[in-house]
Amino acid sequence: MPKIVTEKKKEIARKRIKQKTENLIEEIGIKNITITKICDAVPIGKGTFYYYFNSKEVLLYEVIKEKEENLMKQMLDYCNKDISIEEKVIKTLTEVYIGKSSIVNTITTEEFEKIIAKLPPELIYNKELRGKNFFESSMKLLGINPLDVNMGVLGELLDGINFMASRPCKHGEEARREALQILIKGLAAYIAKRD
Repeated sequence: MPKIVTEKKKEIARKRIKQKTENLIEEIGIKNITITKICDAVPIGKGTFYYYFNSKEVLLYEVIKEKEENLMKQMLDYCNKDISIEEKVIKTLTEVYIGKSSIVNTITTEEFEKIIAKLPPELIYNKELRGKNFFESSMKLLGINPLDVNMGVLGELLDGINFMASRPCKHGEEARREALQILIKGLAAYIAKRD
């Protein structure tokens, strides 16, 4: 007779699998993660894994999505403080690209795109919609009117920061952190001078 799993137990199991996967991302990098390694870390069998997630990519996407949601909460905290837009941008981008819980320095854009390419169509549509909404919501939270800045320039600056943050560092972690801080402050200054 099959085992009956309550919704509460199912959610607890899903959270545990996601947490172990997040730990693996930090330890071995996202490109080295396999279903076998996830199952060994939890520990569960492959059949159990597929009971909770349709694929490794769906699991990785959910882990990344939760990171984004946590970032949005952190951004709300910064936005509710009585500090300048420039400071809000610096604090937010520092959290995104240098913070302890940043996923950017553990996944490259190419790796993320490979995950997205293997998602079911409904998740890809939701991701595209969420990505656009996340960016627009972030701008509004920070007090930035998209009409007040050149979005092309802002996009290029963010791409440059993302490129540096998601690549292996050639000159040591301390050098990368300092370089990212300089770029983040430059982007924040660009946004602040828009008036």
